[in-house]
Amino acid sequence: MMRWNNEEEMFFAMKEKLYTPVVGDILDTMGYSHQFLPPDIRPLPALAPGYGVADSQEEDHRWKLAGFACTVLEHDVFGQPQKPFGLLTEALDQLKANEIYVATGAHNSALWGELLTTTARMRGAVGAVLDGYTRDTPQVLGMNWPVFARACWAQDSSIRTSVCDFRCPLEIGQVTIHDGDLVFGDIDGVVIIPKDIHIQVLEKALIKAEGEKTVRKAIESGMSSTEAFEIRDFMMRFAGLFSLNFLYKSFIMAFFHLCDRIKVKICNVPDRERIRNVLYLERSSRDE
Repeated sequence: MMRWNNEEEMFFAMKEKLYTPVVGDILDTMGYSHQFLPPDIRPLPALAPGYGVADSQEEDHRWKLAGFACTVLEHDVFGQPQKPFGLLTEALDQLKANEIYVATGAHNSALWGELLTTTARMRGAVGAVLDGYTRDTPQVLGMNWPVFARACWAQDSSIRTSVCDFRCPLEIGQVTIHDGDLVFGDIDGVVIIPKDIHIQVLEKALIKAEGEKTVRKAIESGMSSTEAFEIRDFMMRFAGLFSLNFLYKSFIMAFFHLCDRIKVKICNVPDRERIRNVLYLERSSRDE
């Protein structure tokens, strides 16, 4: 059962409750072990710290992005092309709401800047991920719109770079990206979720993220890390069966009770009591 009613709610849940490590872990368990873009593709504020948003009262949205990929393929040119920028403006003008501009293929100039950011925002796009460079850094950062790139570099693209195709398959590092795949990025990197499995991945990731909080509280309550990780692994084996956190935690508590009844020892009694207390307190606080 999905925890959202539309795309906006889905993306809100991703940005509020998830982080790339937990999503990557779920993809690994599902057999998708090559989904992270290269580690030097970073949020722009991490590449250029010290620049604030234009409206200092506004929440900072530059560190996290979530949306559907609009894939763009570029290549290097050497001299004035017959059509400057190639299909760049066409690629920008067909961007849709909740899409992320994902570009690769050219490495001799900046692939992004102030005017491209302005255009993408006006089309309803929600971010850009560049296997390359970006420029106009203070202006872009001031717009409070997420751009992820390898570095900042001012060199212009008009005589060096051309967009040759868009909405086509791309390869960036170890990842093959298809148009419409789900893109999720934060300070730890950018992960690509194949569009055919994105609902299952997100449902399991939300469960895992809540489970991580529960196990952390168990450790803080005195449980050993060895036993806490055993519980964590056990919980994750059932992540696909329980999409609601209430049922999920209730099941774990019932499992401990059953183990007591049949005299099966999965951890020592004090630790079982501690994790019961953690689960009970967390469920009670959520129900209030």
